[in-house]
Amino acid sequence: MRILFLGAAAVALSGCSWLGMGNNYGPYSYNTGPHSTSAGHVSTAPPHKPLSKWGITGAIGTDFIVGGNAVTGNDTPGLLNVHQVPMREAYKAGYRGEAGLTYALNGKQSLTINGFYQEAEGKSGVVFANNLGGTFTGQFGDYKAYGIDAGLRHNLAKARMPILRSVQPYVEGRIGIARTSDIQMDNIQFNGVGVVPPTIPMYEGRYIPTASALVGFEKPISRHMSIGLESGIRYMGKGDSDDTFVSGTPLQGMNNGSSRWSIPLQIRGRYRF
Repeated sequence: MRILFLGAAAVALSGCSWLGMGNNYGPYSYNTGPHSTSAGHVSTAPPHKPLSKWGITGAIGTDFIVGGNAVTGNDTPGLLNVHQVPMREAYKAGYRGEAGLTYALNGKQSLTINGFYQEAEGKSGVVFANNLGGTFTGQFGDYKAYGIDAGLRHNLAKARMPILRSVQPYVEGRIGIARTSDIQMDNIQFNGVGVVPPTIPMYEGRYIPTASALVGFEKPISRHMSIGLESGIRYMGKGDSDDTFVSGTPLQGMNNGSSRWSIPLQIRGRYRF
């Protein structure tokens, strides 16, 4: 009789397993790993919920300036020869910080939106003009901008890298708008001696367009978190000329620049809910 009861119990358990009441093979099941089920044992590990389509992201890094002019000179002989001064000669690399959201459209593409702030310090002793008697030097005020941009990120095929092993490469395009601060040239000197006035207004702060084309890679460090590195090319639009002082002087037209092209280098972190 005991043998019959044991046989009936075995058949009942087999039927439950066949009907899906034992191991769960649905989308949240565990079929591999240390918590996987085996004959005669039922997993007690809680199922993983799917990751949310939403995530938060943050980045910090620098911009290496490669284009744009701080001073648009005339470079013609005369009483005052105003030089063309590239942005990269007027400003240091500076820094940029970002924080924003991501939304996964599918397994390959995500929408991104980021708020940012960036700042770069002007270099001292920048030669911007000369005459027969010597040279004029000055220092640009800090370049500051804050704004928001939106973009589309596309994941490429996963790749392998030394040490990091498997990583997720991606490309991303962004457009946005930024607000720049007023910019002036300070500490103006002629042959090392201060002049009057010592400061010249150059550009008025305004809203400018921005655009970026980025490429990077991401390395998961947990189920929810990843960290990566990105670079590319970034454009920041032109500010308004402030002609308060230079209008009607030999310096007129020297402030028709201020747009800039740069190569960003940023460390980015992302958390998916």
